[in-house]
Amino acid sequence: MELLRILGAGLLALVLLAGFFLYVRADAERRAFDAAARSATWVVQLRAREYEKFVDSARERLLDLGQRPEVRALEPDVCQATLVPQLSALPGYLDAGAARPTGELVCTARRARRDDGLMSSADFARSAKRREAMFGRYAIDPITRHGTVTLVAPAIDGAGEVRAVIGVTLDLATLTRGAGEMTLLEGASVMVVDGAGIVLEYSPDRTRWVGEFLTGPVREQLAGHGHGAMRAADLSGAPARLVFGPLARDVARLGDASVVVVLPDAIVSREVSWSVARHAAGIGLVIALLLLIAWTLMATFVTRPAAMLAHAMRRLRDRGTGDHLPPRLKVDGIRGPLRGALTAFDAVAGRLVQQEEDLRLLQEQRRDREIRIAQPSGEPSAPMKPKPAANSRPQPAPPPPRQNTAEAHWGLAEPAFENAPNPKFLYPSPGHEAVLRGLTYAVRQRRGCGVLTGKAGCGKTTLVRSLIRRLDAARYDVAFLLSPLRDPLDLLREVLYELGVETDESRRPQLLHLLGARFLHNLGRGQETVIIIDEAQLARARTLKELGLLLNYQTNERSLVTLLLIGSPEFDERLTASRHLDGRLGVRCRITPLDAEHTGKYVTHRLTVAGGAATIFTPDAHRLIHEMTDGIPRAINDLCDNALLLGSQSAVSQIDADTLRAMISPSLPSSTRPLTFDLPVTQPSERRPSAESH
Repeated sequence: MELLRILGAGLLALVLLAGFFLYVRADAERRAFDAAARSATWVVQLRAREYEKFVDSARERLLDLGQRPEVRALEPDVCQATLVPQLSALPGYLDAGAARPTGELVCTARRARRDDGLMSSADFARSAKRREAMFGRYAIDPITRHGTVTLVAPAIDGAGEVRAVIGVTLDLATLTRGAGEMTLLEGASVMVVDGAGIVLEYSPDRTRWVGEFLTGPVREQLAGHGHGAMRAADLSGAPARLVFGPLARDVARLGDASVVVVLPDAIVSREVSWSVARHAAGIGLVIALLLLIAWTLMATFVTRPAAMLAHAMRRLRDRGTGDHLPPRLKVDGIRGPLRGALTAFDAVAGRLVQQEEDLRLLQEQRRDREIRIAQPSGEPSAPMKPKPAANSRPQPAPPPPRQNTAEAHWGLAEPAFENAPNPKFLYPSPGHEAVLRGLTYAVRQRRGCGVLTGKAGCGKTTLVRSLIRRLDAARYDVAFLLSPLRDPLDLLREVLYELGVETDESRRPQLLHLLGARFLHNLGRGQETVIIIDEAQLARARTLKELGLLLNYQTNERSLVTLLLIGSPEFDERLTASRHLDGRLGVRCRITPLDAEHTGKYVTHRLTVAGGAATIFTPDAHRLIHEMTDGIPRAINDLCDNALLLGSQSAVSQIDADTLRAMISPSLPSSTRPLTFDLPVTQPSERRPSAESH
């Protein structure tokens, strides 16, 4: 029987040890895969970031080339004389081409040698129809066996007509050279796959699997254009784990390709074996050390004190003198440290007996009191109302639709000259387009701080709202403040509120900690943080200093926040005095009033957008409008809005210079003062309420 017990204990120990090592191996396998997956995820994100920079650089180059007269005119040698020299410095450049707006190719030129290019007339026609730079298609170059991507952009003249369409084909192998997959396990591979599951690029062997199709389950996972991981067979049929993500977050703009990192199970198992061996050796040493420590502690603090306590208890039992009286120990014949221990135990034993008796009496008194006194029944508490979410913001009710006889008279679907900063009515003058490109560049390239200045009424706020409308909400977290607050702490709280964080915190360090945490949270989600401050010329010096300090939130690789400051021309002087901000400006833009030509086009544009006829104001009325308003859009809106109101009351069908001049009072004010009109006193109800005018 004794032998059976020993064998059973040994078998149980072996089972426990085997289970322990199985657990260690499973944990090591999970850790190894997690580490490999983190490295793979980093490679996927790095490849996507490089691709977006790659395509945006090519897009900006095409838009700049579209402004050249020889490109718009589609001169015969435009490819060799203009496109090839200008695009040669572009990384990955392969093909260039120019076409008419109908999609008919005029010329194509290959960088290395003359061959049939990868351009498609359908891509050129689609870009001309949509009037914007567009992603073409993915393909495989039959010569180099590299994956390629095509970009096309329209060349638009000053009148807004598409004169030509230019395109460029880029070699995706440039991304393979710049992605830096050194953090991956040896034996892992990286693929770029298009939306149909065709391999466009494969590294480290670039041409090995190019043109092959992925399996059906893998294509179904990639069709969602999200990040993830799955178990599947690689292209050779070996079991592996795949980590994937979109090549570009903006699928509609940059295409539906994906980056796939292949981690074969063989290399993960190799890492697991080494990890288990290291763990086993370390755990064995720890167990041996713990056993040695336990043996020493057992002998010192358990075995010897237990023997002494047992001896003391036997003597205590022999000397008991009653049920509740504390016993006494006889220690006369004991010498050394044990005598002191037993003497202390004698006193402690007496106190314990007395405390037990007191506790028994208190419990009996409590039971008697509970029997005599009835317990009052409490009323049920009211249910708690659910607490609203911290980030929920009250949404204002939509304003009632305006009903105005002026719009009905002129055939307008809506007011054409409201002074609200509605991006729908933005007139794309050359100055406005240049400013919008500059601000977009500052945000997308994370240039730190950008500044836009201009006279009051020139359309700065409308430009900013147009910029926000262009930014992808899934990629950019924008905080738009209509004016800088006087107190820097209030400013920080308002920025947090606009970023979706509500707080009553009033201490500056805690507010900065909340801001930093929000910036890092956005970085983890793949979002860029943008802070826009309107009317920045009203900011105090310490507020400007606080804004400048926000630019210090950076990682080793990039800035965590982009700051845009919008203000009047005197804000330039304030910036010069603020060295902390002036030295960190990445982009500086200025917007000027419209000239006479673009004033007329501005009026025509707003009438057309509002659903009316472009001929309501005659050309001579356009010139008078520019003379009266100095080309400032806000003054133009005021003048034209009142002219439409008075014209509808006078039942005129068109407003020329004489009609407009007759509406204005004899004293002709400048654009810096409100215009005065002779309103008929017989029909005051036709005048719009002042609350709706701007």
